[in-house]
Amino acid sequence: MIARGVIGMCVTVALAACSAGAGTGGIVTTYTDYDTLYKPSLYYYVADGRDVAVNVFGNPTPAPSEAWNLAVTDAMNRSSWVSTGQFTTTPDGSERGNFHFGLVFGATSTMSGKTACTGDVDLGALGPVDGHTAIVGAFCNNTRVVTTARVTVNAIGSPDAPQLQPAMDQMLVKLLPRQDPNRPDRFSTPFFLN
Repeated sequence: MIARGVIGMCVTVALAACSAGAGTGGIVTTYTDYDTLYKPSLYYYVADGRDVAVNVFGNPTPAPSEAWNLAVTDAMNRSSWVSTGQFTTTPDGSERGNFHFGLVFGATSTMSGKTACTGDVDLGALGPVDGHTAIVGAFCNNTRVVTTARVTVNAIGSPDAPQLQPAMDQMLVKLLPRQDPNRPDRFSTPFFLN
């Protein structure tokens, strides 16, 4: 009797999780990676009172690139995960020039954080697969990959697609963890590279 109750509760929880995911655009994180350079304080060094440069590759919508890029950076700026910095594809000169974010929309399975950092993206290869848009994001120190995340979401068809905001929220959570993923038992001052 207890086993049937536990099984029933597990099924209920699983169904609730599935229905919750449906409202967020079916977002799934399939990959993360962190270089030893990353420390939770690194982003604050890069962003505090500054513009944060973002390079967007791929536009899964029929909207002009400028409108799409603005939709992406607006979603990043609305995220409650970060509290400083202004994400933009057109920085005003206040940005730390040796750091930027690279985002590839419609990424192929072979695209990596290095691709997003260097900008060596085959735009013709980008697109949805099986009704989903894969997004590869990277926090970059020049061409060095500091953090990488791959997030998959229901296909994005417009700049105001409801799944864009939760996708960018999830991307930032994975790219900028608040605890040092390399040394979870310690907090330390980051070493910066120019």
